[in-house]
Parts: sequence; C-alpha cells; structure tokens
Amino acid sequence: MIKKNNYNTWIVLSLLIFISCGKNKKQNTVTSNESQLINSEKPESIIKDSVTYYNGNQKVIEIAEGEYFGFMFETNGQQFNWRMENAIDDSYHYVSESYEPQPDHVEEVSNGIQLFTFKSLKKGKTKIVFHSKDSKEKKIIQIHIK
Repeated sequence: MIKKNNYNTWIVLSLLIFISCGKNKKQNTVTSNESQLINSEKPESIIKDSVTYYNGNQKVIEIAEGEYFGFMFETNGQQFNWRMENAIDDSYHYVSESYEPQPDHVEEVSNGIQLFTFKSLKKGKTKIVFHSKDSKEKKIIQIHIK
C-alpha cells in the first residue's frame, strides 16, 4: 500500500512538472506589444520593467526628475544598428544599451529590438539624437525634465 501511494505521488508530481514547463504566454504578449511599438509610425510608448520606452517618433517627451526612460528601435540581424550622436549632458544618465532577439528565432540571425535606457537627473531641457547605421535615418527627441 505504501509503495503504491509513493508511485502515485511520483506520477502526479511528474505530470505537474511537465505541464508547468509549457510556453509562457505572457512573454509572447509583451513581445507583441514591443513589435507594435517599433512598427508604429505614431509616437507611442510602453512600460517595461518599470521603464517607459518610446519608439523614437516623438518630437518632445516630458518626464519627471529621477525617472527612468528609454527608446526602442528595430534592428536588422543580431547587431546594434542605432547609435547616439550627441554627447550625454548632466541632465540625464546613460544606464544601458541592450539587444533582444525575437523570441521565436533566438538561435537564428533575425531582427530584434535595440533598447537604450536612461535616468533623468535634474530639471531642464535637453535632446537626444539617434542615428541609424543602415538607413542613415536620424531621430531627434527633445527631452523636458520636470
């Protein structure tokens, strides 16, 4: 009787572990939102990991002092296609730059998303200029820190 209960418990636990290893649907939803953001021609933003990311189609953004903010751009292949053109001034801090591949094609060379993350430091007005290596496109965003 005890051996049969241990065997049944082992079967139930194995099934629970197997079922819980399925795909994470929430992650696909976030990626879908990111894709919609970078493909939109309108100025749009999303919040990801407590950071407001913009798609770079804004002329002006207004943020609070001490707030984290960033920009998302589509990349061609697994490389950094966008770079900052201007020097960083004392009104914001450069936090990081990262690349996220499309989740369905992680092992393949595929398009992805390049993220720039900053933190506003003091009130004032400044600008950030991004330049695409491939298309020679330039995005100039005025930043008003309140």
